[in-house]
Amino acid sequence: MKNIAYLSLVLLSLTSAAQTPVYPYSDGHRWGLINANLQVIAPPQFDTSVFFGRESFAIAIKNKKYGVIGSDGKNLIDFNYYRLDHYQEEFGRGYTRYDGYTKEGYPIIKFVLLNLATGKVVSPVSYDVLWDYCDCPDKVFSIRKDTQTVFVSGITGKQLGKGYGPGEVLFLPEQRGSGNKAIVQHNGQYGVIDAMTGAWIVPAQYEAISQTYRHNQITVEAVAKGVKQYFDYNGKPIQKPKPQPGSSKESTSSPMVMEAAVPDQQWYAKDLYVRNLGDGNWKLTVETRGTGNNQVHQTYELKGYTNVEKVAYYDEQHKLPALLKAVKDGKTGIVDLSGNVLVPFMYDNIESLKVHNFYLQTSLNNKIGVLRRDLTELSKPVMKQVMADEPRLKDWYVEMPNGYRGYMDVETGKIFIPGESDLLFLKRQFTNTNRNNRIGPGFVAHQAREDRYYIRRHPFFGA
Repeated sequence: MKNIAYLSLVLLSLTSAAQTPVYPYSDGHRWGLINANLQVIAPPQFDTSVFFGRESFAIAIKNKKYGVIGSDGKNLIDFNYYRLDHYQEEFGRGYTRYDGYTKEGYPIIKFVLLNLATGKVVSPVSYDVLWDYCDCPDKVFSIRKDTQTVFVSGITGKQLGKGYGPGEVLFLPEQRGSGNKAIVQHNGQYGVIDAMTGAWIVPAQYEAISQTYRHNQITVEAVAKGVKQYFDYNGKPIQKPKPQPGSSKESTSSPMVMEAAVPDQQWYAKDLYVRNLGDGNWKLTVETRGTGNNQVHQTYELKGYTNVEKVAYYDEQHKLPALLKAVKDGKTGIVDLSGNVLVPFMYDNIESLKVHNFYLQTSLNNKIGVLRRDLTELSKPVMKQVMADEPRLKDWYVEMPNGYRGYMDVETGKIFIPGESDLLFLKRQFTNTNRNNRIGPGFVAHQAREDRYYIRRHPFFGA
């Protein structure tokens, strides 16, 4: 019973660890990984940011070479490739040679097939062009090697059948278990073949073959001497359907009734307008404006502010009909139409957040924070800037005052950049790991000084 309970606890821990999101962060030079608990998964070492998405692996670049890492930060595929692409599902291609492009526009490359999830080389043989991939249970690739196109199993890595002409090979979309069917060029003619068995579905005796939609089904269109023929996915010719009894090519319909054109009608929504009357006095009007049809609905007055600007206007039925940025004694806050203070006058500036205008950006002492539209604080002014909206993480890409970059949760405001104790531990860990490479006078004496310098550079602890 104890063993079962212990095993359940271990499995629960592993599941929780696997579900913990991983975020990239930068020290201003290199990129590392940190999880949602602010535990450093991989210290800064990558050339660019690393994203996992829904997969348990991610392509990374280190010292201009490509490799693959797991969500635990460990290498799945060593950094030995000139380039690495995530092609389909768990499969990718690692470039062993990359020399630009030919005059025809084809890349001059050699690559191997890789399983990015397991880190294994699917096929050790180098290829020239990856034509297509079969989205089917057999996971078959069409690849050009030298002057031939071959089929390779993504499961076994072995070549399936013989080679064919060097032309492009495209798989037909999977339909009713027919996903292994591919259009190939052989001896200058085109046909359709079963990539797994090598059997011809449509013989290679046509000038062109394509997929089309005919008579309510997806079909294969083959052209020979200008004459088109149609086949189903099993190679059976498709005949033109016969007309149904009683049907006629001609049909009658009711005469079309044309409605008279209605002149365009212009509608003007209500909006809030701000006027400076001088001496700290401001007039606010809710108006409907149009060509020769202005109408004032409500009028308000504010006093004692050096500046007033509209942040947002909704309508009179809204809980907060309007938000106004006001400046008083050199500090900025938010007030409503009656002058009630909604955000205290404590900031240097308040404006719409550029990456998402549903939020407000606060500025204080050259640092910025974020307010939600309901004016609750998402983040205190601790950042240098919010740089971009990152759809892959559904977070914001932010920069801290000393150059560190990472991501902020748009719902909680949590910033995924290591704290002081994490950085100190990482610095010592790096130093101990490289001790054998740094033996020399003064090593121990400089250790504490290096630790202080590393912490001092982190944005959370000032300059």
